[in-house]
Amino acid sequence: AEIEDRTRLGHAVADQLGVRSRGASPISDIGRALGRRGRQLVIIDNVEPVVAELSRWVADWMTVAPLCQFVLTSRVPTAIAGQRELALPLLPVPSADGADAEASPAWQLFAQRWRAVNPGEDLVGDRLRASSQLVATLGGHPLTLELAAHRGRSVTLTAMAATAGEPLGLLASVAGAGRHDSLRRVLLDSLSLLPASVAACVPALLAFRHVVQEAAFAHVAAAVCDPPALALATLADYGLVTKRMRGGQWTGDFELLDSVREFARDQARPDQVRAARIAHVEWYAREAARLGAVWQESVAIAQSTVAADVANWRDALTAALADVDRPLVPLLLG
Repeated sequence: AEIEDRTRLGHAVADQLGVRSRGASPISDIGRALGRRGRQLVIIDNVEPVVAELSRWVADWMTVAPLCQFVLTSRVPTAIAGQRELALPLLPVPSADGADAEASPAWQLFAQRWRAVNPGEDLVGDRLRASSQLVATLGGHPLTLELAAHRGRSVTLTAMAATAGEPLGLLASVAGAGRHDSLRRVLLDSLSLLPASVAACVPALLAFRHVVQEAAFAHVAAAVCDPPALALATLADYGLVTKRMRGGQWTGDFELLDSVREFARDQARPDQVRAARIAHVEWYAREAARLGAVWQESVAIAQSTVAADVANWRDALTAALADVDRPLVPLLLG
């Protein structure tokens, strides 16, 4: 879901399958490799952002690798001849008072994911009631429940339960929207309820991956948003980003879900996409210059700084190398 063009997507699939590709397009190489491997099961998760491409590729691979079986998960239908669809129903939710919470599959999933990000925090008493209320409000969509549990790193259960019906809580059913069959529909419905000043900031998020620094966001947003962007903390109030925690303490940075990043890109105009990527590279070019001085003092500090935000460093360099219309590489490499 993070791959934005056909060539990169093909190479990403090849890498995951351990297939070496020597050509510009690895699709044929993948098919031949799977054919040589004989009987095996290939599972590809969350294919909806690239469902058209993967449907065609899997159909081709099934022809050249008849002993290979494929399982694809998607929130939108695939279109592969001979496919068998297994629809997963919504999970049964508990009553809001929590009386039957532990018997509810939806609550059980939420509780499991919640404890993974809040080890040692038992969902009993008031927490049990708050979590039941939250799960009942969100409905039984597994992805919705997992994303809500992820927010438990920075938002209390009581706060989430109290705001689950508000815009971009990320995940509540909203008035008139019914139960959503995809996270994108949830985001789209929620976006329409955001204040105009907040909605205007959404396109600036497309430039970032996983970690968003306040100063970096301000730089990108200045090139993308009109009117000027709000602070990231305000966006966090609406669930667009969450505070990044380490050892129970806020690091000062924010985290961005891939689903929100992709949605931001969908909502942006082409000129905003271009401006965001250029500003993102410019920011990390500045950071590269700053880290050059830090490197002279402490290699370990410089390395840990990059490691904490490696996805954005990698994206900035990739964008610079791919930009044939504007020579961005010198900005990043100095």
